[in-house]
Amino acid sequence: SPFCSSDRKIEMKVMHGEGEDTAMVDVSPGLEVVTKYPSDRKKKMSSTLEAKDEMIEEIKKRLRRLGEKRRKVEEKEEECVEEIKLVKKVLRKIKREALRGR
Repeated sequence: SPFCSSDRKIEMKVMHGEGEDTAMVDVSPGLEVVTKYPSDRKKKMSSTLEAKDEMIEEIKKRLRRLGEKRRKVEEKEEECVEEIKLVKKVLRKIKREALRGR
């Protein structure tokens, strides 16, 4: 039986930032079980990655807004070009009529 053995281990679930793992932990008499927490370095890396993800999302939002503004400006520019063509056409017509009227 595993309880009679001098080498007693139990399976333990370990939770961490990336998910959960299982590990065999020695529980022989006289041994102390030490719980390890994520290192400060890992915590800092994790928070840095989260901050970078947030920055990326913010940049994506700005790019979408700029793309929308660009499309609107291009549409307005097309309208203006069409209007300029119409004005030029009217001016040519007025000039022809003025020259005939002399």
